[in-house]
Amino acid sequence: LKRKFAGWNAYFLTNDMRLPKLMRLAPSKRTPLFNGPLECRLFEIKLVAGSNRKDKA
Repeated sequence: LKRKFAGWNAYFLTNDMRLPKLMRLAPSKRTPLFNGPLECRLFEIKLVAGSNRKDKA
C-alpha cells in the first residue's frame, strides 16, 4: 500500500481502535463517528514510500 500509493491519503473506517497499529501505520487524523450504534473511528493515513519515523540524533 505504501509503495504503490506514496503521496496519497488512505482512510479506514473501523470500530477496532488497534487497526492502524496492527497495520504499522501512523494515522495523521482520527475522527470519531457512529456507524449505527457502533462507535467507530475514521483514520486518515498519509502514505509515504519509506518510514514516517523521525531519527533520534
